[in-house]
Amino acid sequence: MNYLKRAQECLQGAKLALDEKKYDLSAIDSVHCGISAADAICVYYLQCRNTGEKHADVVELIKTIKGIKHEELKAIAGTAAKLISMKNMAEYEERSIKPKEAEALYYHALKIMEMVMEKLG
Repeated sequence: MNYLKRAQECLQGAKLALDEKKYDLSAIDSVHCGISAADAICVYYLQCRNTGEKHADVVELIKTIKGIKHEELKAIAGTAAKLISMKNMAEYEERSIKPKEAEALYYHALKIMEMVMEKLG
């Protein structure tokens, strides 16, 4: 599954960048890991992904998945929302990402990957 592969590569890139103190790059990779992980779980369960202009729409799409407990879907959707909400800051704001922000984003990316991988086997 290409979306899952992309998410894994972004997570690896985020970790490498974080280790090298490239906080902007780590943040961008973390956000894109979350977007790709969300697409992966939607494609797996719904055979579709968000094609709207707003990445945040994928959060609502995740909530429509059947066959996953409500609490687990809520956790996946919430983590995706946290990552997506930081996309603008990570990619377009003038200021650089602070180390703690990059670390938090990486944590959320790692968390969503763990949850998605568990559901995809």
